[in-house]
This record gives sequence, C-alpha cells and structure tokens, in this order.
Amino acid sequence: MRAVVFCGPSLPAQARENFEGIEYLPPVKQGDVYKAAQRNPAAIGIIDGYFDGMPAVWHKEILWAICQGIAVFGGASMGALRAAEMEAFGMRGVGRIFEEYRSGRLEDDDEVALVHGPAEIGYPALSEPMVNVRATLDRARGEKILSAEEADMVAARAKDIFYKDRNWEVILSELSFDGAKKDSLSKWLSTGKTDLKQEDALELLSEIERFISSGDTPERPDLNFENTETWVNASWLNEPTESSAEIRAILENLAKDEKLAQSIQDKALLALLAEIEADRIGLKPSSTSILEEENAFRERNELFSGQLLDEWAEQNGIDRRQLRRMMAGRASIRQLISEYEQELGARIVDQLRLDGSYERFKPDGDERE
Repeated sequence: MRAVVFCGPSLPAQARENFEGIEYLPPVKQGDVYKAAQRNPAAIGIIDGYFDGMPAVWHKEILWAICQGIAVFGGASMGALRAAEMEAFGMRGVGRIFEEYRSGRLEDDDEVALVHGPAEIGYPALSEPMVNVRATLDRARGEKILSAEEADMVAARAKDIFYKDRNWEVILSELSFDGAKKDSLSKWLSTGKTDLKQEDALELLSEIERFISSGDTPERPDLNFENTETWVNASWLNEPTESSAEIRAILENLAKDEKLAQSIQDKALLALLAEIEADRIGLKPSSTSILEEENAFRERNELFSGQLLDEWAEQNGIDRRQLRRMMAGRASIRQLISEYEQELGARIVDQLRLDGSYERFKPDGDERE
C-alpha cells in the first residue's frame, strides 16, 4: 500500500482526482492511525479529524506509527495541529496553517474547527473555519476591498462567534459597516473567498506523492517507545487487526478440526468473559503480573531472545505491544481465578466429570470427609 489519507470537508472528492495510489479514509478519530499503521502503508496523511463528540486522534498512536518506520504527514486542519505538536518526534507538517501553528501565531483549536454534513453527501461545510476567514480577509485587503483596519475589525468579530455558528452571513450581520459597505463586501465574497484548508490539503497530497516517488525511507526517531499501561489498556487496541473477511476465513479453516475448534472457542469465550468481568468489578492487572505472564509464555515457547520473540510475533501477525495486551488478558484471568477461588472449585469438579476425568482424580473412600 502506498498511502492512507484521513480527510473530509477540507478535501472534497473532486479535488482528489489528480492523485493516484492514495486510499482516502474518513476524518480521523482516536485509534484510526494505529489501525492504518497495522496495514504498513508507506505514508499516512492526516488532514481532517474529529474532536467534538468522539475522542481525537492520540499523539501516542501517531508516535507509534512513526516508530514503525511510516512517514506521517499532517496539514490543513487537525493534521496541522498534530504536526505542530509532533514535529520534534518526526511528524511532517505541510502548508501555511501548519506554519502558523508551529510559529505560535495560531493556538486555538477553533481556528480550523467547523461543522459539516455527513459523508454520504460529501461532508459539506456548514460553518466557516477561522483560518479561511483570515485568508479571505488577507485577500480582501490585498485587493483593496477592505483597509487593514477594517480587515482586523472583521477578524475580531468573526473570532468572537462560536465556531459552530460562524459563517459569512452571521459575520456580516455582526459588522458595524454601513449598508453600502456590507453589500460591496458581500458581493465580493461570492467569488473572493479563499479556502486555505483545501489549498493546504492539496499541498499535503503533493508532498506524499513526492515522498513516495523519491523512494526515501523515513528516519526513525531516536527514542524508546514506552508501552505504558494507558497505551496497553486503550479500549480500541483490543479490537482485532484482521478484517472481518480474514477472521471468517480463519474460523472456517479452524472448523475443519472440530475438537480443536471447540477447545479454542471455549478458551476464547473464557478470555472474553474475563475481560468483561474484570472491567465490571474494576480489576486491572498490574505491570508486574503482566510481565510474569509474558515471561512464562516466552519460557513455554522457548522465546529466550528478543529476536526470537520478534520472529514469533511476525509469524503470528502481531507486534510486542499486542502480545503485551494478550498477556494482560491472561493476567486478568489469573486474578479472577484468585478472586473466585471458592466458587470455582465445584465448577472444576463438574468439568472433570464432563471431560471423563473424574474417576482419575477423585479421592479414595477413606480420604473423604
């Protein structure tokens, strides 16, 4: 795969037609960059992203992608914000909006925020982002439509309007200009508005194309990526990395071995119910217990070196972070066994009966109480 780009209202479908080899995904939300990086693209581009109503893309997942050797670009909107924040760690910022955030001339999220319609009708913008207002006013000043003082006054009034309500109709209604001045400005706006976000979004696509054409390999950051508990326990990291089609294919192949399929299904259900119950009672495995599970797993499978562990992980389609998540699940099961030890004893005996092993383990008559 060449590149994945997260975009929405900043980059209408018709503006993407000249760029090939790029897969376009909806505006990014938390967990999406991690999932995209699992597919090992040469580059990931972040343009638009959610922040109101769902968790915004996480800085750490961007860092994780960079640490995997993937070039991550940002510009125009949410991407510009994250690129300004993550440039020191290797994220590549593109465009004027990124430069404004990087320099500190822009700071607020609402500079790029807007309200838009659904994906089904192409994410139509329903409000005006402040960066576009400023770019339009710069043009109006350059074309002598407004004086510098008037343009600054319009910018100040626009900034005071809540981002969801900000559009040119509302901005004009807030101005103290006389009727003729308002009419003149309104007429000019019909053709004079500047869409800076779209300009920067197109520049980002061009930068990704240049990067891929060059054959360059991004330099990995000189740092150690820490698998913190917050990272390991992020809810979206527990979602399967395989597609639904891949999962169905694996299950169909497994079903051919009926005995193994039943055993694996029982264990998988146990793991799932353990996660649910641990979450319900607020049980969180400690870092020590997770490490103990990982060490035991490595010993059982003779994965004594980091290289052997990485080779095993690659063969099984995961990485060390995912393995640690799996070990966290095992640690939760151990804690639940301890938590329900008394109730579990009778269930173990029942299971021995069902497995046909009861006679082997039952005590002699004189040992019974």
